[in-house]
Amino acid sequence: MRKGNMVMSFAHLHSQSNFSFKYGTIPIERLVELSSTNSFDAACLADRGGLYGAIEFYKLCDDRNIKPIIGVELQTELGNLLLYAMNYVGYGNLCRMITEKNLHNSSIGRETLHFLKNGILAIAVETDSPGELKEIFGEDLYLKIESVPSRYVPPLLKKNLWLMDDFDIRPVAANRIAFESPEDFAIHKVLRAIDGNCLLSDLRNGECAPETSYFRAREATQNLFSDFPEALASLSEVIEKCNLKLPLGELKFPKIDTGDITAYERLRNVCISNLGVKFSRISGEVIARLEFELETIRRMGFCDYFLVVYDIANFCHRENIPIVGRGSAAGSIVSFLLGYTEVDPIRNNLYFERFLNEARSDPPDVDLDLCWKSRDRVLAYVYEQYGHEKVAMICSYITMQARMAVREICKVYGLPSNEITRFTKRLPYGPLSELQDCNGRYAESLHLPLNDKPYRNIMDTAIRINGFPRHLSIHCGGIVISPGEITELVPLEMSAKGIAITQYDMHGIDKLGLVKIDLLGQRALTVIRETTEMVRQRTGHIPEFPEYDERTYDRLRKGRSLAVFQIESPGMRALLRDIRPKEENDITLALALIRPGASDSGMKQLYLRRHNHLEEVAYPHPSLVPILEETLGTVIYQEQVLRIAEVAAGFSLNQADLLRRAMTKERGDESMRSLRDSFIAGCVRNGLNPQMARELFLNLAKFSGYGFCKAHAATYAHVSFQAMYLKTHFPLEYMCAVLNNRLGYYAPSVYLEEARRLGIEIRGIDVAKSEVDFVVEGDSIRMGFSQVKNLPAATMRKIIDEREKQSFADLYDFVRRVKLSKNDCVNLIKCGALSFTGKNGPSLMWEMEIVYPAALKHSREEALFEMQAPSGISSAPCLSDYSLQKKIDYEMEILEMSPSSHPLGPVPRPDAAIDSSQMLGKLNENVRMIGFLSDRKRIKTRDGKIMQFLTLEDKKDTFEAVLFPDAYLKFGDVTFSYRVLDIAGKIEKNGGNIALIADSVKPFAYPGEKSKMNRGKAGIRQV
Repeated sequence: MRKGNMVMSFAHLHSQSNFSFKYGTIPIERLVELSSTNSFDAACLADRGGLYGAIEFYKLCDDRNIKPIIGVELQTELGNLLLYAMNYVGYGNLCRMITEKNLHNSSIGRETLHFLKNGILAIAVETDSPGELKEIFGEDLYLKIESVPSRYVPPLLKKNLWLMDDFDIRPVAANRIAFESPEDFAIHKVLRAIDGNCLLSDLRNGECAPETSYFRAREATQNLFSDFPEALASLSEVIEKCNLKLPLGELKFPKIDTGDITAYERLRNVCISNLGVKFSRISGEVIARLEFELETIRRMGFCDYFLVVYDIANFCHRENIPIVGRGSAAGSIVSFLLGYTEVDPIRNNLYFERFLNEARSDPPDVDLDLCWKSRDRVLAYVYEQYGHEKVAMICSYITMQARMAVREICKVYGLPSNEITRFTKRLPYGPLSELQDCNGRYAESLHLPLNDKPYRNIMDTAIRINGFPRHLSIHCGGIVISPGEITELVPLEMSAKGIAITQYDMHGIDKLGLVKIDLLGQRALTVIRETTEMVRQRTGHIPEFPEYDERTYDRLRKGRSLAVFQIESPGMRALLRDIRPKEENDITLALALIRPGASDSGMKQLYLRRHNHLEEVAYPHPSLVPILEETLGTVIYQEQVLRIAEVAAGFSLNQADLLRRAMTKERGDESMRSLRDSFIAGCVRNGLNPQMARELFLNLAKFSGYGFCKAHAATYAHVSFQAMYLKTHFPLEYMCAVLNNRLGYYAPSVYLEEARRLGIEIRGIDVAKSEVDFVVEGDSIRMGFSQVKNLPAATMRKIIDEREKQSFADLYDFVRRVKLSKNDCVNLIKCGALSFTGKNGPSLMWEMEIVYPAALKHSREEALFEMQAPSGISSAPCLSDYSLQKKIDYEMEILEMSPSSHPLGPVPRPDAAIDSSQMLGKLNENVRMIGFLSDRKRIKTRDGKIMQFLTLEDKKDTFEAVLFPDAYLKFGDVTFSYRVLDIAGKIEKNGGNIALIADSVKPFAYPGEKSKMNRGKAGIRQV
């Protein structure tokens, strides 16, 4: 449309994406695409209550060369407003305004609007205070006019037309856009019902956008406003006024106070002073490497960043908080000397360029693992040290995933909760694409009514909203530190836990160039610290970790690494038996080989064949022998790609890292062709023939599917060795720490049984002796109150406080003084925690019915009278104790583990069955085994079928069972539904892995008394 001879600019100003949580249905990328393909002059984003998708939106607009207009829809004291950033100042004021509203849970008032008006353009959607808004925003205030293809004039439109004339405020064309097409209104309604936690039929007027709120083309929209040409003219004016430029990619580091010296000098001084601490011999190679890294860091302007990380690590060291830097940062000698990585990069042949090089534009990324129980202390230090106004936790976007989406939609369709649970628990985890044909591939889903009403509609809707952002959560470790007030760049809101978090996730924070550091709570570090402290308390000395310990490596070679960080899964224990590690580097190799890609690509099998002398070691070229020798001619580590590109193709390590990154990310054909041509040409110059050069490039390209960062693997191998050493030499303290910190791959009951196998006695809950956590008691482990299901922390503390004053006399005295709920009292009785009374469980349950009401009544009156137990207890009947099976059932239900016995303790093994200790002697024989299911894992075969791996345990040990696709489809519902399994099949050995290949699986038929354990799946993961 033209105004005179001038072409009118056009855009949908009131566009809302699916970042208008549970409201909008258009993804950010699609919104930009629609604006671009429809030849709009700008793409606009004005989501409800926040800027969540603004950075992604801005970047996508830049990629498509379309002007971005960023705003927000906010409820204020002066009405519902659309506020847009006309420039960078306005953007910062939007961030502050949103933060003010969210952190203080208050409406945006007149004073705030006036104070933060600079750079902001306002469109009043609905207001009763047009005069005040006009006074604040002046010529940058407009009234929203929304026109629809109907002769009916909505009341709001009438009101705004009147205000326009009465207060001389210009109208602007701004139809609300909440969904892409008219058909998407149904999806919008579902989202609104989910948001309102109500049925679709119960949605009230005003809770949904009008059905006409869909994306129209330029001409169609302009035709709707043919009666309001001035509104279209104002639209063009608004587009011209909004010229926001965000400084994406410009790094913004906080400044460290270094006194009279520069940040570089401070960094260098710290590194030099720690050389003698970290290296027994300071070689020329060490000095050269340090000088190179320091100079690179200086040239790239990252000195302050490294000093910030050093400052946090230094605090942890001062406070005796375990900390270790992981990822590629372990390849830096500067990181090693600053004390936040534990692996010598020279000795382990790690490359700095994998971590940082001048060909990269992004800042270094340091992830710090620290004791999970001390993480809040570290965060508090960062806030205090750098200023609360400069620090925030990074958010993560919780999205509608397969089972969550289905459950939410079932609720708004009105399905009963028990029916929803029955349906959704049989859906596989993973992407929604897996759900579309799951009843033909997943055993537990075979009989789901996926094609019946209403489930067909539910599944179709779930697929449409799959991946939609639902709400914000706190990132597991990310914290951002800004050089100035963080709200100049990032809007904040309050999380459900009461912590201020950014409205941008880690990707948005990175694009803004802000410092992001991951402070991740790591339970393994806590286990190591608590184990060493318990050993110190018992022996008077702190264990020191040697470089080599034969007993530790002997147990590793036998695969006895259950409950050990990173190396306890069935596949990993089998791999350790195959590799037979002799040094820490072998653990590093195992951690890289266990990754799915190494197995899928065949690289793991190739390495093992060569390792076990079943295949001759071969190298692509003699010049690559030094690089590939440690991995027997196979490419396992990402660092090896860098060195191969350097040696074979003559690339600098910077160029080599660009090649590595290109191979591990989606790149266009032209980009990869250019890299390939450069690589091949370089190889030919260095003596390789063209065919060999092409094959080498293809092998490296294939590497992208399975390569792993050696620096990261070496860091975790170091922690794994320390944990394995402690388990080997101090099993009592170690297993106590494992149980306290819920470390590991398996349910807690598996670790309790591992402690038993190590000869450790397990003592149950006892209100006269237990603490909150598990504790070492002589040569035994005493269970803690924290293991009792739903027992409040206040009740645990009350029990301990009261018994310290005076021992409990009887059940009446216990209830009267602790004042616990009846349900908690029942649970404590059933799990044997009141054994101090000298009475068995059934007798205490009978007595409780008399004692409990009287004890609570008396506890309220005890200040006035001296109370006595009610009469009648002495005449209690003589009741038999629970059977062992009943005790185990109660303990598994209440404690998730059984201190009385292994879950199969009272189960007699059938004569025809073998136990796990006999498997090696029954290779290639058909056998029957009874096992308690600990873990199950599904994988896809190469042809897309599903097979399942089971980890089970009996009284002797854990063992593995495998269900190939046909067996899985036939028996997978049994493994889903039952806990104690009766499996028949053949024992086979593949390398270090011995497994039962299942031909038949059925629930174990208990002789005599039945067990509750064969109902449900408490404590079992579904992977």
